Parts: sequence; structure tokens; C-alpha cells
Amino acid sequence: MLVVLHTTAYTVIGPKDELQHIDYADKVAHLEYPRFPEPIGQRPLREQACRRIDSPFNAAVPPCDQPEYDASQFQEGGLSTQTFHPPLYYVAVGIPARVVAKVFGFDGLVGVERLLGAVWLGAALCLMYAAARRLGADPWITVALLLMVASTGQILYVHSTVSNDATAVFTGALCLWAVMRDKATWRTGALLVLAGLVAGGTKITNGFGVGAACLFAFFAPWARAAATDLWSRLRPGALLAGGYLVATLAWQLAFQKTQLIAPRDLSIFNRFKPATFDLGTVLWQAPAYANPFSTSVAPHNVHAAPAYVPELFSGPVPQLMSVVIGLVLVAGAYGSWALFTRERSPATVLGASASTLLLVGGPLQFALVYFSTTAGYTEARYAFSVVPAMVVTCALLATRKARWPLGAIAGIAFTSIVVVALWSHIA
Repeated sequence: MLVVLHTTAYTVIGPKDELQHIDYADKVAHLEYPRFPEPIGQRPLREQACRRIDSPFNAAVPPCDQPEYDASQFQEGGLSTQTFHPPLYYVAVGIPARVVAKVFGFDGLVGVERLLGAVWLGAALCLMYAAARRLGADPWITVALLLMVASTGQILYVHSTVSNDATAVFTGALCLWAVMRDKATWRTGALLVLAGLVAGGTKITNGFGVGAACLFAFFAPWARAAATDLWSRLRPGALLAGGYLVATLAWQLAFQKTQLIAPRDLSIFNRFKPATFDLGTVLWQAPAYANPFSTSVAPHNVHAAPAYVPELFSGPVPQLMSVVIGLVLVAGAYGSWALFTRERSPATVLGASASTLLLVGGPLQFALVYFSTTAGYTEARYAFSVVPAMVVTCALLATRKARWPLGAIAGIAFTSIVVVALWSHIA
């Protein structure tokens, strides 16, 4: 429902490379092999010309319904700059969208591709619920937390536009669920490998969710005071990380063979090159992921940005709810460290695993991108694969007394999004 409302209210093309993601999905849907950084096709260019773009660049976009568009008149020089990403997301949304559009006679694929974000979000919520309940979390508290997360502008935006960021929460939840289901059998082992393959096959930064799940798998036996040998503790993480690395490395090899030029040689990426690269610059990126729901970045950090929220959903109430929800999840993840001296529990281990990845994720991603492309940039949305671990931690730590406060926050956040979306059709 939330994705449908967001999609119908926010019809323009998003500023976070959505045109490039649309082009990637469109080429895959028409059984073409996208190569980096070839020009964007006519169908995506027409979508942007007619929908317009949520950016000051909108003034330079050519008018709608021209017989042919000059790609160089569009942002990023009209180049398909997102084809360095693995293809799994684009296959999963592009081909089904083309089938649906063909069957129902829709003009264009973008609307269908956006609505498919509801599938990614719905699946992620179900997996998070299953993981939390498996560890004994209260069902009503879990539902409240899930509704809270789904009602934030940051999470809703990435699931209501065409972007492989829609896979982050899903893959993080899938990896966590797979780890919790592990029974040291070949079936659960295959599930762990598959989860890793999906994470690596959709977006490289989904590795942060893989990392959180691996840490939890290694330390969970210690939390339960279970007598296990070293290999039993390493096995789940090794299978999960192995699947992720196989998918990531396989795609990198394919990308190196098919790219027209290397990303480091493209001038568009060079604008993100930091003036200096030193330890201080790298450490400055830690706050970028520390709270994925933050609406601002650390002062003077020009190489990071919060997750994007359209102006339509940036009113005082939705923004306030995003801040409150972020504080709740951050309190659970980082607060778990304070409980280690009192108890061993899955909640403390999971919260510590999540917060560790949030703290090291920004500097790690910044350094890896710099050495591979010379660019240096981080955004909070790259850490969304850790959100499921934060949600499950809070569900485990919250007591029954928290049902009403969390339910109230969820209700207000959900209602604010619904009211804003419906009002946009009236105003």
C-alpha cells in the first residue's frame, strides 16, 4: 500500500541515478547486454522527458514527445553510468515489467518497475518477522517496528523508484534469516550460499548485511553458551560470505571484459575524487553509516550524504517520525553493547554485529571505491542492508511495555505518509 501511494504521488524521475537504473532495466528487458558507459536508450530518455526529473537539472531536459532525443542533453551526459552494478536486480524487475506492460497494454515500463518495489519490501518485512519470531521476539512489537521502518521516507523512496537499492533490506533480511535457520545440513548450507549469491548478485554494498549476519553466526553460540567447535561457528559465515564473494568476483570479471572504458577513466566519476586521501578523510566517513536514517551528515564532510527523501515527503511530521524511528533503532543496536556485562543473549550479539558494521562500513566503502575508481563518496542508503539486524535487535530487547509507545510511533508514521500521498492528489 505504501509503495503504491508513493509511486502514484511521486511520478517524476528521481535524482539518484534513476534514469540510469531505468536504462539498465530497459536494456535487460529487451534482451540487450548493457555495457559501461554506453548512451542511454530512447525509451528511458522519453520517460524522463515526459515525467520530468526531481532536480534543478529539470530545466535543461528536452520537452516531451519529440521524435528522437539527444542523450547528451540529459544528466551525466546521457551515459548509462550504473551498468557497473551486478545484473540480478535488473533482470528481476525489467523482464517481469515488460511482460506485465505487454499483457495489460501499459505505455512504458517505469510504473510497473516501481511497483515491483513492493515485492522487495514485502519480502524483506516477512523475512525480518520470521527471523525475529525465531529468536522469540514479541509479535506485536515486531510488527510495530516493521511498520515503523516501512513508513520512513528513506526506506520507502528506494522501494518506490527504480534502483537496486531496493534489494538492500531484502538481502540483509535474507542473510539473517538463512543464518538463523542453519542446522548444519546440506539444505541449510545451500540456503546460506544462495543468500550470499543473491546479495552479491544485486549490489556490492549489500555485503554489509552479509557481514552483520556472519558476525552474528560466529558469536551466537557464545551467546547461547553452546559447546561448539571452531568450524561449526565458522561454517555458516563461510558459506554465506563464500556465495557473496563468488557472485561479486564473477561479476567483476564479466564487467572488466565488457566495459567500454574503466570507471576511473570517466570524467563524471572524477568529480567525486577527494582533494586528499588520508586517514582523517577516511575516518570522517564513519558517521555516514552510523545512523542510516539520519537526515544530515557530519559538519564539513563533503564526501557523504544522507539517504534521499523527496520534498513531497519531507514535511515536518514525516521527517520527525524518521528521526524518532532512527533513534529507536540506533538505541537498540548501540545500546546492546551495554548489556554484555549483564547477560549473554542473541539480542546483544546481533546488536553488536549490526553496530560494528555501521561504524566500519562508511570508511571501508569510501576506501574501496577510491582505490577502484578514484572517486570517494558515501551515502547512508548503502548501509540499508544492516537495517534488518537493527530491527530484530530492537524486537528482542523491547519489553511488553513498549507495545503501545512503538505502536503509536508506527501509527503516526504510517498515517503521515498516507495523508501526504493522498493530499498530493487533491492539492
